[in-house]
Amino acid sequence: MMLISNIFFLQYIEELTITAIDSYSLEIPKIIQRNKKEHDSFVQKHISHWEDALNHLELLIDICINSGSDFSEHRKIESDIANEIKTGLLIRLHAKACSISNEILLLLKNGYADGAHARWRSLHEVNVTLQFISSNSPVCAERFLAHEIYDSYYGMKYHKKHEHRLQEKGPTDEECAIITRVFKDKLNKYGKDFDSQYGWATPFLPENNRAPGFQSLEKAVKLDHMRPYFKWASQNIHPNIKTITKSLTLPTFETSVINIGPSNFGLTDPAQNAALSLTQATATILTIVEKEENIVIINSLTKLTEAIGKKFLETARTFDV
Repeated sequence: MMLISNIFFLQYIEELTITAIDSYSLEIPKIIQRNKKEHDSFVQKHISHWEDALNHLELLIDICINSGSDFSEHRKIESDIANEIKTGLLIRLHAKACSISNEILLLLKNGYADGAHARWRSLHEVNVTLQFISSNSPVCAERFLAHEIYDSYYGMKYHKKHEHRLQEKGPTDEECAIITRVFKDKLNKYGKDFDSQYGWATPFLPENNRAPGFQSLEKAVKLDHMRPYFKWASQNIHPNIKTITKSLTLPTFETSVINIGPSNFGLTDPAQNAALSLTQATATILTIVEKEENIVIINSLTKLTEAIGKKFLETARTFDV
C-alpha cells in the first residue's frame, strides 16, 4: 500500500514540475528584457563615472598585447633549441596574462570588482610562473612543459574512479596504461620530487625547500610582498567567512547588505594589481632582446601603471558615501 502511494505521489510531483517549468519558460522574454534594461542602465552610468580610469587600463592592456605580438612575430628564432623552447613558453605565458587582463577589464567595466580581483589572482600566478621560468635555465622550462603529464595522470585517476557518478566514461584501459607509463618515465627522468603540484620547480629552489608551493615561487622572484593581496583575492575563490561577509562591491562601512549584482565600488585594487602584474610580465618578455624601443615601452608601461593607480583611486574618492 505504501509503495503504491509513493508512486502516485512521485507522479503528482512530476506533473507539478512540468507545469512549473512551462510557467517559468513563459517568463523568459520578460526576464531577459528586464535584466537587459537594468544592465544597460547600470553600465552606462558606471562607465561614465569610471571612464577615464578604465580607458587608461584598456590602453595599457592594448600596448602589452601589441608588444607581445610584435615581439613574437619579429624575433629571430634561436639556434639553441633549449633556449628557443624556453622563449616560446614565455611568449605563451605572456599571452595568457594578456587574456586574463582582458577578462579583468570586462568584469571591471560591468561592475564586478570581486570577480576581477579573483581573476587577478590567476594573473598573479601566471606572472610569478613567467618570472620564475625566465630567471632560471632552459631546463626549468623543459620541466614545466613535461609536468603536464602530472595533471593528466591524476586527472585520469580521478575520472576513472568517479566515472559512474559522473555518468561520463573515463579514459580506456589502454589510454590509462599509456598515461601511466609516460608518467613513470618522467619520474625516472626527473626524480620522485617531480610527483607534486610544483615538482617541476624543485631543483631551482633552496635545498631546505624541497616541498615547494606557490609561495616558494613568489619568494624566489621577490613577489612575496603581494601575498596579502593574493590572500585577499582568494576570498573570492575559496569559501570562508570573509567570502560571505566582505566584498569590494560595498562601501567599507556597509556590513548588513549582501550584494549579488554589479556595483560602482571596489575597482581600484583589482585594476591597479592587474596593471602592475601585466606590466611586469610584458617587461620580462621585452627584455629578452635588448632594444631601445623595448626600453621605451617598458618605461612607458611603468609610468602608465602608476597613473592608472592614481586615476582609479581619485575616481573612487569622488563617490559620496
